[in-house]
Amino acid sequence: MRVMRTPILAMVLLAGGAFGVVAGAGAEQGGVAKPPTTTQGTRTSSTSSPSAPGAWNVVPSASTSSRSTSLKAVAVAAANDVWAVGWRDSSTVIERWNGSAWSGVPSPSPGSSSNRLNAVDVAGRNDVWAVGYSVGADQYYRTLIEHGDGARWSVVVSPNADTVSHKRLTLSNNQLNGVAVVSATEVWAVGQYANQFTNGAYQSLIEHWDGTSWRRIDTPILGSEAFLWGVAAVSASDVWAVGSYNDSGSKTLVLHWNGATWSVVPSPNTGYANQLRAIAAVNANDIWAVGSSSNGTLTLHWNGATWSRVTSPPGLVFESVSAASPSDVWAVGWTYAGLINLKQIENALIAHWDGSAWSAVASPNPSTGTPPVNNLYGVAAVSSSDAWAVGRYTTANNEQQLGLIERYTVP
Repeated sequence: MRVMRTPILAMVLLAGGAFGVVAGAGAEQGGVAKPPTTTQGTRTSSTSSPSAPGAWNVVPSASTSSRSTSLKAVAVAAANDVWAVGWRDSSTVIERWNGSAWSGVPSPSPGSSSNRLNAVDVAGRNDVWAVGYSVGADQYYRTLIEHGDGARWSVVVSPNADTVSHKRLTLSNNQLNGVAVVSATEVWAVGQYANQFTNGAYQSLIEHWDGTSWRRIDTPILGSEAFLWGVAAVSASDVWAVGSYNDSGSKTLVLHWNGATWSVVPSPNTGYANQLRAIAAVNANDIWAVGSSSNGTLTLHWNGATWSRVTSPPGLVFESVSAASPSDVWAVGWTYAGLINLKQIENALIAHWDGSAWSAVASPNPSTGTPPVNNLYGVAAVSSSDAWAVGRYTTANNEQQLGLIERYTVP
C-alpha cells in the first residue's frame, strides 16, 4: 500500500481453515444466483454522514457463477483502472474495472488444494502486485505472490519461513496478508508463519522486493505468537506494519521500518482481544490503523509522535482503511445485526472520517441468505467523490457466496 491508498485486508482467525478463511459465519454452499445490478430492494445499515454527501451503491461483480467467492482487497491505479482480488472456490480470482464494468482476469492458481489472494497494490497500470497463499497436496500453506504486467499475471518466486531441524527441512505454514508498493523496485509484503521450533506457534513474516527478487527480512519477536495483517508505506525509509501479538491475551502490534531495521512502536489497547487489521498513511504524521477489540471497532491514529485511540462508530470489526486526504478517510468491515433462527445476521459496516470525527455511513446489504451475510474486507479511495469497497454476500438459503462490490459516488 502506498500513501493515501490502502487495498489490504486482514484475515480473521475464525473457524473455517488453518488460518481462518473469511470473517463471518455465512455458509459456503452450492447454488446459482445473479448479483444485484442496483441497490433497489437491498437492505442498508446505519445512517448517512453529513461529512459524506454521496452514497454507496452495489456494482455488479464479474463473479456470478461460483459456489464460493470472496473479494478481499481493492487497489486503484486510476479512476478507470481498479483491481480487486480474492478467491473463487479453490482458485485465485482477479477482477478489473475499466471505467464502465468489472471483468474477470485470468490468474495463476499453483496450489493443487487451495489458492487465495488477500491483498493487492499498484505501482502503475502495468505494474500490480497481489499476495496470499497456496496449499498443495501436502496441505501446507505456502506464500503466494503474483504480478500483473498489463498483459498477464504470473507467479513470482517468494520465500517461505521453513525451518531446518536435525539437518532436515521442516515445512511450515506461511501466509501473506498485506502488500504495499513504494515504487517498482520497492515493495513490502507481510503475514505470518508457523514456527515449528515453538510447537507451531505463529510468528510475523515480512518480505521485500528489491526489483529483482523477494527475500525475508528479520522482524522483532514478541509474545508467544505474532500476526501481521496490513502494511503501508510513506517512503522507502518510512514503512508501517500492523497486526497483533499474544502476551496474556491478544494485543495490538505496530512495527516500523526506518530504512534499516524493523522495530516495535508502542500502541494502545482497549478491553481484550485487540487486533489491528489494516493501515493507511496520509503522510508521515497522519496515519490510521483499524481493527477490533472486545469493545468492537478499534481505530488508532499516529500524529508523528505517538499512537492514540480515536472513538469510532459501533460495530464488530473494521477490516480495511483508505485515505483520500486528511479530512477524507474511509474504514469498512462488518457487524452483527440480530439473529435469525439463532444464527447471526451480518451487515456491512462503513465509516467516514471528516477531519474531526468518525461517523457511520449507510451501506447496501444485498444478501438474501438466512440469515443474511454481508461482509466488506477491502476499501480504496480514488478521490473525495469516488471510492470502492469489496467483500462478499450470500444468496437465498446461503446456497451461494458471491463477490460484493460497492462504490461511493457524489451526484
